[in-house]
Amino acid sequence: MAAMLDVWTAGPLASCTHPGWPPLTDRDEIAESWRRIFEGQSAIAVAIAGAMAFAHGECGYVLCYERIGDSVMAATNIFRREGGRWRLVHHQAGPVAQMPEPRGDSPRRVH
Repeated sequence: MAAMLDVWTAGPLASCTHPGWPPLTDRDEIAESWRRIFEGQSAIAVAIAGAMAFAHGECGYVLCYERIGDSVMAATNIFRREGGRWRLVHHQAGPVAQMPEPRGDSPRRVH
């Protein structure tokens, strides 16, 4: 949980939309949402695939797929450079039909 909180911005621009949840725009609400997820009834294993990172100046984002049990999500994570560190300002994930076929290439970074 400490690592999750450390990556999030401490500023007022935080937002998060978990699948099936209303958008959260308060950092304390976002922290509580992750705490509830991590402390749920069963451990959650998340497999990531197809990660692509895009950076432009002080902002960047990562697109990826997340497999959580039998569910597949497309996720967007938006970052802003704060004090020389990339800090997460927005996370959103939503269901997709299936995980894409592996392309055999490594994660992509685009400037």
